[in-house]
Amino acid sequence: MINDRGRIKWAPFLIPEHRKRIAQLYEQEDDVEQPELDEQMLDTLQETIVMAVESEWVVNIQFYRSKRLNNIRGVIHKVDPVSRKIEVENLDGQRVGIDFQMITNISID
Repeated sequence: MINDRGRIKWAPFLIPEHRKRIAQLYEQEDDVEQPELDEQMLDTLQETIVMAVESEWVVNIQFYRSKRLNNIRGVIHKVDPVSRKIEVENLDGQRVGIDFQMITNISID
């Protein structure tokens, strides 16, 4: 059996610029495009937001930011239709603003 060290054996031959670019390429592999939601899903999200605000339920929100899908768990405190944002207080007490168009999914705990 061949005992190969993979990329490690070539590391001494790389200059710092190459290492930096390789690290960027590995990071870009995790990038995702923002999912597009249909009208039915948007209506469902809106109904869930309204119910969560009225009842002060804890919700899980999945949203798109910086080429990644992020999750936050907390209570929706404010919905601003003018700026099209919601304000969520996570379980640590920090408030986070999320644009409506960045939300991909909301579920009630």
